[in-house]
Amino acid sequence: TVTSIRNKTLDECLPLIESADHVIAVSEVGSLAGMNPNTNAYSALLDALIEQVHKDGGTFTVLSASLPYDAARYTEADAFVITWNARGMSEDPRVTEGPVNQFGASMPAALYLMLSPDAAFTGKLPVNIPAMDAEYQYTDTVLYPRGFGLTGGVVVPGDVKETDWFYDAAVYVTRRNIIASRVDGSFDPYAKVTRGDAADYLRTLAGRSGAADNLLTGNMKEIITREAFIAALYAFAKDQGKDVSVGEDTNILSYDDAFDVSEYAIPAMQWACGAGIINGTSASTLSPKAAMTRAQAAVMLLRYGEAA
Repeated sequence: TVTSIRNKTLDECLPLIESADHVIAVSEVGSLAGMNPNTNAYSALLDALIEQVHKDGGTFTVLSASLPYDAARYTEADAFVITWNARGMSEDPRVTEGPVNQFGASMPAALYLMLSPDAAFTGKLPVNIPAMDAEYQYTDTVLYPRGFGLTGGVVVPGDVKETDWFYDAAVYVTRRNIIASRVDGSFDPYAKVTRGDAADYLRTLAGRSGAADNLLTGNMKEIITREAFIAALYAFAKDQGKDVSVGEDTNILSYDDAFDVSEYAIPAMQWACGAGIINGTSASTLSPKAAMTRAQAAVMLLRYGEAA
């Protein structure tokens, strides 16, 4: 949802953010006076929105549309994206309206980088950004030094190669933080997945909806089997309103170990096979009782995402 909150009160803004997992708000501070919430209503509104979103369990990014110095102002935000440029930078100088003309070319470019998991990005500060004191005045302390910035985009875990059968899936889930890389930057593809891990994956997919909270119960430290993971993903798909009827017309008896599938997991396994979520561990086996690995989970979640 994209909307203007200019001249709105906090009460008017609350319905706009109540179901949002993440909120991005534009800061247009162009002077030191605009930093002070006691004299600038919009500055005070952003403070209140950041606090409310955090109370609701969401995250908040401030996108600077004017000068980089306001990065010192909203230190409670989860992220701060800085753009700076002259206005009226549209490709056609005759265009006098629209977001490019109003904010300059950097605004839509910044939004693209923030919202696209496939975008590479780079940026370095051209100036020092000083910290602010309690009176919203600049101090001699440098909060972000000249040259500070980020470069990133396509980040592939160090133990994942383009020739790996799970390469696309590993990139997909790590970019979206569905399955996070290990602390050392590795993906650890053949590590076994616990029930708690699987619950976290589904909660990430669900966002703040809470749709995945009760799909997996029991000992969360226990290793989850392939059939149990697929059953949870099947239940999640139904809770999300997905069409799972393909399973009704899917026959899994061609697999040698089809009769090893637990009764509770049969509809889920039929759906997963019919929907292309799984292809079996071989042409003739489903391995329903085998432990789920991170690589297998990543592939299933990628296929689920592509089918959604």
